[in-house]
Amino acid sequence: MTKTSIPSYKESDRDYLSATNAWKPVFYKAAVEGKNSVVAFPDDGAKRFYVECLKGAFSNLPIQLVAYSVINNRAYFVIGSWDQAPVSFLRYLEAANQRYSVYYCANYINSGTAFKDKIRYKKIKDESQIVNAIAIVHGQPAATRLCRGYNDYEFTSYNEIAGKGLSTLLPLYQLFGQEQVAADYMRAHNYPPLRIPPDFLPLPKQDNFDIEFENCLINFKCYDKNNIPKSVLPKIVIDLNDKCNYYFDFIVESLLTRKQEKYELLVTVLAEMSVRLRYTYDEALSRLGVASNDNMLIMDIVIYINNELSYSYDYIMGMLGLAYPNLPFYRDLLNYMCTLKGLDKIQAMKKLGITDQGMLGAGLQ
Repeated sequence: MTKTSIPSYKESDRDYLSATNAWKPVFYKAAVEGKNSVVAFPDDGAKRFYVECLKGAFSNLPIQLVAYSVINNRAYFVIGSWDQAPVSFLRYLEAANQRYSVYYCANYINSGTAFKDKIRYKKIKDESQIVNAIAIVHGQPAATRLCRGYNDYEFTSYNEIAGKGLSTLLPLYQLFGQEQVAADYMRAHNYPPLRIPPDFLPLPKQDNFDIEFENCLINFKCYDKNNIPKSVLPKIVIDLNDKCNYYFDFIVESLLTRKQEKYELLVTVLAEMSVRLRYTYDEALSRLGVASNDNMLIMDIVIYINNELSYSYDYIMGMLGLAYPNLPFYRDLLNYMCTLKGLDKIQAMKKLGITDQGMLGAGLQ
């Protein structure tokens, strides 16, 4: 579907607001966020229910919702307020969040509330930027790779049915006239969707990373950030590196605290990159931004792949792009396996699929 016009609204739509202290609205950008430990809107049903919460939270407040979009762990808004202060729209969003949190705890994770305590917001001081702010809000689903374009996402005011949705452009019509708003609206939405600019709202430094991380979690059906299955975490790291170019150290900095956990994760990630994505050992290190000349790391990768897939030593070394037979490394590997697993050398060589007589003899030296 291609948008050719914007919705029209009746002047009487504003009557229920009971705003008596000002005629001219003030506009705000706002965002609510899921808590650091959870993903607030993990599926379409959750997003749909939150939109219903937004509809149910209006209660004779002097505000109107101009634009919104609900993505995986955030909802963005442009709001017109006739009380010239954030009090009313903050009360409105808090009421919607409170109702949604009851639903979230009953259907997903009992976390008390799904949201951070603080709602981020910023006054739009330049009225000429209101329509651009609306387009940025509408663009977040596509900008965060949840869909392809403005038209392809349900949980945004851009795709509401004219006159029957939650949002209205009436506050803008009062300022600029419907014809001017229509032209500006079409122009702003002709540009490709953009990520939230740094000056759009007070943003945490890691906001973009957090969004990508949450997208990955949902792709693997994980909603609790504190309880990511051990088998899934390497895949998330690989996806964040492969699709978003984040380095390994940056990815795990906020996810893991113990050094040993980080090392074990690196072993698993390097092994999976070699097996699943066909990277050599050196290519995988470079891709992850990791510098290492540690033979112990290579031995742990060989052992991991051998344990998981029963690949032989020669096949693993070829897959990793490493020298074979590399006898000094081979002997160190056998000794390490014997110490680590309580095997004798014959058992270790058998586990590695060693059949060549020369290799058997070298292993016993």
